[in-house]
Amino acid sequence: MVTYDFSLAKKHHFQVMAGHEAQESSWEQLVGTRKGFISDTVHNLDVGDAATATNSNGGSEWAIESYYGRLNYNFNDRYLLTASIRTDGSSNLGANNRWGTFPSAAVAWRINNESFMKNVKAITNLKLRLGYGIVGNQNAGNYAYGVTMKNTMTAWGTGYYPGNYSNPALQWEETKAWNVGLDLAMFDNRVEFIVDAYYKKTDNLIMQASLPSYIIDSESIGLSAPYVNAGAMENKGLEFTLNTVNISKKDWTWRSNLTISINRNNLTRLYSDDSKILGRLGDDVYTQSEVGRPVGQFFGYNVIGMFMEEADFYQRNAVGEFILDASGERIPVARPADSNGNLYPIAENSIWVGDYIFEDVNKDGKIDEQDRKYIGNPNPDFTFGFNNVIAYKNFELSFFFNGSVGNDVYNILRRKHTDPLGWGNKMKEVADYARVELIDPSGDRVISNVRVTNPGTASVQRVSAAGQSNNDNNRVSSRFVEDGSYIRLKSLSLAYNLPKHWLQKINVDWMQVYVNAQNLFTISKYKGYDPEIGAQGQNVILMGLDNSRYPSQRIFNIGLKMNF
Repeated sequence: MVTYDFSLAKKHHFQVMAGHEAQESSWEQLVGTRKGFISDTVHNLDVGDAATATNSNGGSEWAIESYYGRLNYNFNDRYLLTASIRTDGSSNLGANNRWGTFPSAAVAWRINNESFMKNVKAITNLKLRLGYGIVGNQNAGNYAYGVTMKNTMTAWGTGYYPGNYSNPALQWEETKAWNVGLDLAMFDNRVEFIVDAYYKKTDNLIMQASLPSYIIDSESIGLSAPYVNAGAMENKGLEFTLNTVNISKKDWTWRSNLTISINRNNLTRLYSDDSKILGRLGDDVYTQSEVGRPVGQFFGYNVIGMFMEEADFYQRNAVGEFILDASGERIPVARPADSNGNLYPIAENSIWVGDYIFEDVNKDGKIDEQDRKYIGNPNPDFTFGFNNVIAYKNFELSFFFNGSVGNDVYNILRRKHTDPLGWGNKMKEVADYARVELIDPSGDRVISNVRVTNPGTASVQRVSAAGQSNNDNNRVSSRFVEDGSYIRLKSLSLAYNLPKHWLQKINVDWMQVYVNAQNLFTISKYKGYDPEIGAQGQNVILMGLDNSRYPSQRIFNIGLKMNF
C-alpha cells in the first residue's frame, strides 16, 4: 500500500492511497478413533480395540485478491470529499463471475466553519454528510459454486456421488447504500447530537436454495442445496446518538451516551413473484420470506381458543346461537382432516375437549397446511443503548443498558417441553393441563357429557390415555410466539485510580483497580432463559428462534491495570 499526502495553495489538501492485497488459506485434517480403552491414563490409539478403529480426513482452501484506491480532498476545512474503489476476486464464486468492483463516495460540509456562522457561539460543530457506496459479499463457503464428493458403501465396494448441487453462475452479492447525516455539537461540546438516515438495497442475495426435505434430509445420500443468488431486499432506517456532559466540575464529571436504531426490512425480489424462502429446523418450517414482507417472519397456525365443551365444536353467530345448514344440522367448526380431506371425528382418541382450536384461514372448513399464516415478526421496532460514566476524584462508576422493543421470539424450547404426552422433561406450566371430567359422573364418556374443569387456567392441552391427539396440539403455532422486548443492565463497573504520589516509589505511571459485573439483570416478559436470541447459525431467515440457546452468563471480574 502506498499513500501520497500533499497540499496546494494552503486551502487544498489531498491524500491519495493505492494498494494491492492477496490472501490464500488452506487446511487439512486427519482423524482417527478407537474405543474399548482399558484405562484413561494412556492416550495412544494403539491401546484401544483395533476392531473399533475408524479414520477420516478432510480439508479445504480459499483465496481472494484485491486492488483498491482512495482519494481524500479537503478544501479549507469546510468541504470534504472521500472517494474510493476496490476490485476483488474470490475463489468462492463461479469462474465467469469471480471479480466484483465496488466504488463509494462521500461528501461533507462543515457549516460551522463558514463566515456566516462566526457569531453563533452556541454551536461548536455543525456538519452535513452525504454518502453512497457499493459493498460486496462473497460469504458462501469455500468453492460454493462447485461440487463436493461423498462416499458410501455399496455391494461392489465404496461408491461416490455428488454431495451438493453446483451453481457455476454464483456471483457477488451487492449492497448499494445511501446515507445522509447531520452532526451537531453545542455549548462547547457539552451536547452532541448525531442523526443518520440510510437506505440499503441488496441484490443477488447469497443463500442456500430451499429444496424438498426428501432430497436434503436423507441420512444416506442426502444432497446439500446449492448456494444461489436468490433475489433482492432493502433496509432503511434511522440512527440517533445523543452525547451529553451532564456535570463537569473539578471533582465531579458525568457523561452520558444514548443511541436509538430503527430499521425496516423488506424482501423486494425472488426467483419469481410467487417464490418463497422457507426457514427450516429439522423437518419443521418456522419462518417464511416472500416478496413484499420482512425477511424471516414466523409462519404457522394461529391458535384462537380451546375446545372446552361440546358447543365449541359447532359454529355460532354473534349472539351465541348455533348456525344450521339447510337440513337443520349444526355446522361444525374447522378441524384437522386426514389425507383424503375428511375431518377427523370428535372422539377421545381423535379430537376432544381439551384440544386447541386453530384458525381456518382459507374458510374451507378444515385445518391443513393452507391455513398457516404469519404469526410473528422477529424484527424489533427499535433497539437502544444507554451508557453513563460518573467520576468523582479518583473513583469512576460506569453502567450500560441495552434493549430491544417490539420484536417477537419463537420459543422452541417451550414447544418441545410443554407436550404432556411428549418424551423428556416437562416445564412447570404442564401441571396446569386441561382437565377433562364427566358432567354427570354416572353417565357415559361421550362428547355431550364431558367438559374442561379449569378453562381459566389451562395452559396446555389435555392428557389422554388414548395417546396423541389427531389435532397435533404442539404443531408450529402462535402458542409459542412471545414478546421478546427487553431491557438489560449489560455492564456495571467501579474503578479506582491510585494517586500518582503513591506510585512514584515503585516507578509506575498509572494504576487502576476495578470490579465489573456483566448481565446483572434483564427485565422482560419472555418466558425463556434469554430474550437476546439472534439468528440460528447466523442465518438471517432463522432470526428469533430460541432453540435451547445458551443464555448470557452473569460474569464478575476483579482486575488491575497499570502503565510503567
